[in-house]
Amino acid sequence: MSAKKQKLSSKLNKNQKTKVAVAKRKPSTKKGTTKKKVQRQSITVRKKLTIIEENLNEKKELVKEEFSKKKKKEVADSNSARLKTKKRKVDILKWLREFILVIKNFIIYIFDKAKNYKRLITITMIILIIFATGVAVYKKLDKQDVFTYYGAYQIGDKVVLPDGSIWYVVDYSNNKTARIKLLAEKPIDVNNDGKIDNKDKLPFDKNEKAEYNKKNEGNIAHYLEMTYKSTLGDLKGTIAVNLLTSKEYIKLRDSFEFGYEWKNGNFLASTTLGYWWINTIQNSKVYTVNTIGSYVLLPSTKENYVRPVITIDKVNIK
Repeated sequence: MSAKKQKLSSKLNKNQKTKVAVAKRKPSTKKGTTKKKVQRQSITVRKKLTIIEENLNEKKELVKEEFSKKKKKEVADSNSARLKTKKRKVDILKWLREFILVIKNFIIYIFDKAKNYKRLITITMIILIIFATGVAVYKKLDKQDVFTYYGAYQIGDKVVLPDGSIWYVVDYSNNKTARIKLLAEKPIDVNNDGKIDNKDKLPFDKNEKAEYNKKNEGNIAHYLEMTYKSTLGDLKGTIAVNLLTSKEYIKLRDSFEFGYEWKNGNFLASTTLGYWWINTIQNSKVYTVNTIGSYVLLPSTKENYVRPVITIDKVNIK
């Protein structure tokens, strides 16, 4: 019995040792397998991300290409309309010259034949009627913009005014429209020291009123109308001064596909431009554009830069 017990105990010991050995080996196998799986998964994820990034880049390029084509087409259409307008103007002027020449020859002929005052009076009346008809025709054609070409402008186009200041087009304007809406490239130099710094910042309203009110002396609208407007110089036509609205800002931002925030500055937002007011109010606070192009709601008494928007006649553009 003792011999059997010894054999049994030896078998049990061997089985236990085998289990222990297996148990020791298993964790290392699992770890190796897990690492390989993680590596394979990470490679797969990287490949997928690369593919997604490539697809996004392709889509961006396609969108840019479409936008570029659209802009080129609009410019081409604008140039075509301009040429047609010029041709029409030339044709009408040619016709007018020929008409005047015929009238001139007719008058010379009549004067040569006229032998008394009655005929002279009749000739004078005929001349006056012809002249009045010509003036009426000219006015009618002028109302149809036959003699005037204003030029077409796209949203975001850069223009220069007579004083050398740079502005950006806010709304699309075709060649039939005489006026144009522009956003200043830089904030207003409030203290006229030739540089833009913290001294040039203004509150939206000194009296904590979240409203755009030209009658309120402490309001930014009053400053733009009564002080800033007079600094614009000898611009022709009626000038309207305002601030950009949030809708206009979004339209500008979207037309250039800037996105909601950006690292690199542009003409809409940058560290140089800082925070600047826009004419949109919510919950008794006023929106500003920050340095990365997104919105920030601030109290009306907070001081920020002012970028004016003016509506002027296109003849002022250099």
